[in-house]
Order: sequence, then structure tokens, then C-alpha cells
Amino acid sequence: MSYNRATDFYSGVSRVLAAKPDVLFIGGASEPTGLVVKQARELGFKGGFVIIDQAKMDEIAKITGGYGPLEGSIGVLPVVEDSSPVTKAFVERYRKLNPGRDPSSEVSLNYTAVHATALAMQMAGSATDAAAIRAQLDKAFKALPGAHNPHDIDGVNERGGTTANTRVAVVEGGKVKEVRLSALAK
Repeated sequence: MSYNRATDFYSGVSRVLAAKPDVLFIGGASEPTGLVVKQARELGFKGGFVIIDQAKMDEIAKITGGYGPLEGSIGVLPVVEDSSPVTKAFVERYRKLNPGRDPSSEVSLNYTAVHATALAMQMAGSATDAAAIRAQLDKAFKALPGAHNPHDIDGVNERGGTTANTRVAVVEGGKVKEVRLSALAK
């Protein structure tokens, strides 16, 4: 199936549903992912969805007619559904600069990464020494003011990945419920 060209996923979804899964792992661009959800529900699928990060729940909900068809799903918390005061302020600032648009997680994460990189450059005393900048990146993330860090990224691990006590979205009762990822691991 080509998510980029197809709009009819019934045959592929039917083949998967024949195995009677409890959960479907889905993702890709939001619009075709929304069509997969919609068509799976139309074919009688009652389980949940694990939605990978490219697909955005709020964008999928536009295709499915709301969060109801996403019942039992988990995925990236839509930035506009984040309850953090810092994130709410970020959304307000974004909407003021971009009327009629909502920020995605990529927008807010890249916003934070740019600020952290600029601060790491200041701490390293260089805009060209990549090793020196990388050596300061963990400290830079930790030093960012909340206004520049809507996802509350708390550092960088030894491999260069960002670390955070990530908030995710779970759909219950047709509504997004914000949950700390760490709470699900218990």
C-alpha cells in the first residue's frame, strides 16, 4: 500500500484485521493514517491504535470526525492539548504569529532545539566548533527558560538524543487524556 497515493485502504486493512489483532500499529502522514483508522472502524475493528509520531492525532481527528474513532489509542500528545502552562503560552504565541494554524510537535521541538543550539554555541564560545557545541548541549537544554522549552526537555544523553519525562496522548471516552510516558512503564 502506498500511503502517498492511495485513499482506499480497505483491502490492506481487511487482510490485517483477518488476524484479529487487539491493536494496530499505524502511522505515516496524518491524512492517510486517518483514512486507515476510519476504514478499520468501518470494517468493525474495536481495538486501539498505537500511532507513531509522524501522524498527528489532532490532524487524524479531522479525517475521522473527532477523537471518538481513536478510542483506545496512544500517540504523540497534540501540542494544543498539552495542559502545561508553558506549552499553552507557546501555542498562544504561535497562533498570534500564524493565524488559523496550530503548532505541531515538530514545530515546538524544533523551536526548542534551535534555542538550545544557540545557547550551546554561546556556552562553547563558538558557532563553528561542532565538538565544543555538542559538549555544551546538555547544559544548554538544562539552562533553557521554560518559554523556550515547551516540551520540558531536560537534557541530552550520551548518544545525543534528547531526554524528557514525555507526555503522551491516550484517547479515552472520545477525549484526549494527557499521560506521562513514565507512568505507563510502571
